[in-house]
Amino acid sequence: MRYVEVRSWQEMTDVEALRLLATVGEIPTAPLHELRVAAYVAGFLHANRVPFRVDPYGNLIATLGQGGLAPPVALAAHLDHPAFEISAIGSAGTARALLLGSVSADCFRRPVPALVFGNASPVSATIVGAERDVPTAGSVTLILEVDRKVRVGDFGVFDLPSFQQEGETISMRAADDLAGVAAALAVLKELTETGVPGQVFGIFTRAEEIGLVGASLVAQQRILPPDTIVISLECSRELPGAMPGSGPVIRVGDRTRSFDPAGEALLLAARDHLADTPVQRQLMSGGTCEATAYSFAGYLSTGVALPLVNYHNVGPNEIIAPEQINARDYLGEIRLLVAAAQAVGSTQEPASKARLTARVDQYRGRLLASAPEFQQL
Repeated sequence: MRYVEVRSWQEMTDVEALRLLATVGEIPTAPLHELRVAAYVAGFLHANRVPFRVDPYGNLIATLGQGGLAPPVALAAHLDHPAFEISAIGSAGTARALLLGSVSADCFRRPVPALVFGNASPVSATIVGAERDVPTAGSVTLILEVDRKVRVGDFGVFDLPSFQQEGETISMRAADDLAGVAAALAVLKELTETGVPGQVFGIFTRAEEIGLVGASLVAQQRILPPDTIVISLECSRELPGAMPGSGPVIRVGDRTRSFDPAGEALLLAARDHLADTPVQRQLMSGGTCEATAYSFAGYLSTGVALPLVNYHNVGPNEIIAPEQINARDYLGEIRLLVAAAQAVGSTQEPASKARLTARVDQYRGRLLASAPEFQQL
């Protein structure tokens, strides 16, 4: 495992952020089985004196600041990643499991190594096939060979490297969305040291991969103040105009919905403060993210995405492979979000608006002077 070379205080901070990502990436997780990641998040928040609560569904809500005239900002990330849950035990070291999350059944036409987690040590397994359940319109059951006894209700993950870095390329078993979790934690830690002008929430939700369930429940409970700007943190499939290595992406929408311009304006204002940090802007239509759940509930929602290679572990030729993100994109996301939290409530106009205003002022007189000719038409 290699990290960015330490040359200055800022790069030391980068190293710490990458180590945090590596640590979070080691934790196995699945929809409905996020307790291990949640426990780490809770410990991190405790250690950095960030107050938090746990809602009735197991979602974690951290809070910094006391609020004020500026609208609150919420950084929303989910704790799970596509995986599977043991549904039946067969004979002679076999089992069946329900696939949790969107991964094509065709990926299991060849054997896929896996690990199963319960109360004991991890059990090595191999996924040797998959069956589509036609009546449920897409439910997939996996067929497993297991080395030791497993139980119904245990969860499993693909046996892939949890974190490897080669140059700027980071390969992970579950970048989506453990990179979002790590980024949110890094931002909260930074804000405890620099302070915030208003109120910032960190929302760590469950069961996103099976239908935005945790985020929808947070939104339904009205835990966040009604004027909160919710920023969904995700990894999303790379697209033209949103490529790894060119910076985090201000997400103007997802497959389902366009996001709120007021939320995007905050991110654009933050981008204007980061002259040395590349930031992209794109409609990320590869999937639906939690911003849509909050938007349906009436919140001003926007998003920041990291361009992702091998989305949901689906590599070339539908081979199960580690997800890949760019280290500089991840570090840029942290800087962008810190700047957004500090810019909320600012009266400074975005640079794009200032440029537009200047251009209008420059040519207003000429349009007025020539308009009489047009009025004769």
